[in-house]
Amino acid sequence: MSSLSKLVADSIDVPKPVRDVGLIPGIMCEHAADEIADSFRKKLKAIVLTGSVARGEASLIRKGDGWEFLGDVEFLIAFQDNAGLPSKPALDEIRQRIEDRLRRNNIQCAVDLSAVHPDYFRRLPPHVFSHELRECGQVVWGDGQILKTIPQFSAGEIAHEDAWRLLCNRMLELLECAAGISDGDEATDPKLRYRVLKLHLDISTSLLVFLGKYAPGYRARLEIVRQLADREGAGEEYPFDMRGFADLLAACTSEKLGRAGAAAPLELSWRPAIRLAHKLWRWELEKLTAGRARGTDRQIFDAWMSMQPVGRRARGWLYVVRARGWHRSYREWARWLRLAGKGSPRYWTYLVASTLLFDAVEDDQASQQRPGRGDWASLDLLLPITSAAAATHAEISWRDVASDAALNYREFLVGTRA
Repeated sequence: MSSLSKLVADSIDVPKPVRDVGLIPGIMCEHAADEIADSFRKKLKAIVLTGSVARGEASLIRKGDGWEFLGDVEFLIAFQDNAGLPSKPALDEIRQRIEDRLRRNNIQCAVDLSAVHPDYFRRLPPHVFSHELRECGQVVWGDGQILKTIPQFSAGEIAHEDAWRLLCNRMLELLECAAGISDGDEATDPKLRYRVLKLHLDISTSLLVFLGKYAPGYRARLEIVRQLADREGAGEEYPFDMRGFADLLAACTSEKLGRAGAAAPLELSWRPAIRLAHKLWRWELEKLTAGRARGTDRQIFDAWMSMQPVGRRARGWLYVVRARGWHRSYREWARWLRLAGKGSPRYWTYLVASTLLFDAVEDDQASQQRPGRGDWASLDLLLPITSAAAATHAEISWRDVASDAALNYREFLVGTRA
């Protein structure tokens, strides 16, 4: 019996509330496997746990008599080759049942369910997610060999674009929280703090992929960053001071993993985090464009966007059209066609989000709830879904555009590679 299976078995009939935090991953897997298998048993091939829980790096905080999980608990549901995949509403219903069962154990968490066929694993590209799924994923029900069908590739073969996209995704997730708070709320907002922490951790992930030194797991990446910091000045080019970053990353890793005896909580703020991410963002784009792009952020981004294959742009926009409905979205087609000539929905959303964040760290008033500058409406119109006010070029704020960028991220980017 695997250690995970034993943990699941030992967690059966655990009294409420759960006192031992070590039992929580097993309880999560038990409840998820029960609900999913009860709904689809004859069609299922395997249920796979992935993400931070599978790596043993989940973030849990005490909340009264219970626990709150700060990230998502992620499961891939692999169906038999000839089985149809369930609809999103069907998965949402199961997800809700799992969350309700966990809540009865005083465990608050968001569950993420994705339905796939077995060929999904065989076709995974050399990305960070693929590598971590193969190395750290846990089969909690069914075919224990399914993860071995993921193509083997070394950490050095991970696509640099994937690492840059990871950085952009973390920035967008931070924007989701930053758009809704004032500076006075920042220190007390646990979700914003967690996303600032995750941004720091995945700055290291993205950087190490570009350096060809990526390893799965926060502890392993911290050790590599420390080694690089010790050799700083020996000819390697970095986007920022590695010694200072190594110290910051060590503190973030300790807090993320809840190390016993760790120092007092870090003072984390989203603006310094974005300044650090900005340096890496530019450095990586210069690498991706082979040094051919110079100048402003927008000039560098435009150069990179012009290199995007036409087919990839088209797939992204077809996804948007299908999601919004062919007939319901016809009024947007002309604008979407103009945008499609230059880039995909993903790249336009990244451009808007990075522009907002980089502007905000230069101007501390940019993100306050006040009328925005005249160009906020023009920026909003670069997104697939826009504010009604932007369409008439009415005066909208930084936060209005930030909310639209976050909506587009959740609607069209999360859970897809389009």
